[in-house]
Amino acid sequence: MLLEDANPHIVLVEAHLPDLKGYEIIASARLRGSAARFVAYSAHEEYIDVMGFVRAGAAGYISKDETIENLIRGVKSIAHGGTWYSQRIAHKLGEWVQTVSLPMERLTPQETNVVRLLAHGKTDAEILTELRIASRTLRHHLQNAMAKIGVQERTQALLWALEHDLGKEDLRKDQGTYATHGK
Repeated sequence: MLLEDANPHIVLVEAHLPDLKGYEIIASARLRGSAARFVAYSAHEEYIDVMGFVRAGAAGYISKDETIENLIRGVKSIAHGGTWYSQRIAHKLGEWVQTVSLPMERLTPQETNVVRLLAHGKTDAEILTELRIASRTLRHHLQNAMAKIGVQERTQALLWALEHDLGKEDLRKDQGTYATHGK
């Protein structure tokens, strides 16, 4: 891998590359023992991208519309062991912390079930069968849950569920509980 051969101190990584996400590069480099400091440098500011970089261990996220002075300031900060997030990204992270990490109690039992089943990789048809609900009801529960946890896409709801360990817990059905098999 070029990264290992060059042994860089800092690496700027784009969020969207032709065959993979930029944060996958970081995760792969970390597995290979890279000591490089990684910085997302991207025009993409969506939750899944920013949080992917944060989780992968990026030292910062700099928007491509930043001034060259801020880019240099950010890279210098990271080079000296600090972190750097563009102001807009820092603001979004603050909002997401408040909205995405809402307590589970905010979701109704059925909304929790829907999100949990998503985390288990269930299709809509499987969710409908397990919860014995109509497709319109499923859409309603999913939309409500997504609004409460602060995400806009189904994949973001899945990611949120996995971050909150919903894929590992027993499934709740209404007020009763039953365990999934094959864990």
